[in-house]
Amino acid sequence: MNINEFKLFVEKEIEFLKRIKNHWLNPEEFINRTIFVLSMVDEVNDDNDIDLAISKMNNQINEIFQTNPLIIPISAKRYKNGIVDNKMILVKKSNIEELQIKINEMSEKLIDVIL
Repeated sequence: MNINEFKLFVEKEIEFLKRIKNHWLNPEEFINRTIFVLSMVDEVNDDNDIDLAISKMNNQINEIFQTNPLIIPISAKRYKNGIVDNKMILVKKSNIEELQIKINEMSEKLIDVIL
C-alpha cells in the first residue's frame, strides 16, 4: 500500500472534528485529551509514507484546532506476531506499548477531572 491508498480523515470525520471544535467549551482541551491512532501501518510499503500520513493527519487536525495533536502509528499485526513468535522487536515496532504508555500517562494526568 502506498500513501495514496492510505485512508486519512474522510469528509465525515472532518465534519465531526469541526463540530467538536464549535461545541467543545475548550477545543484545545479536547486535543490535549485525545490520542489519534494511525492503524495498519504494516500495510504501508515505506516508512516515509507513514511519516507523510502522520504529517497529513497533523495538518488536517491543526487546520481545524490550530494545535498539534498526538498521533501514534500502530500495527496490531506486528504486535500479535511479536507476541506469538516471541519477537520483542516486532512488539516494539508495533507501537502498541507506546500507545499503552500514553493512555496511562493521560489517564493519570486527568484522573482528578474524570472522577
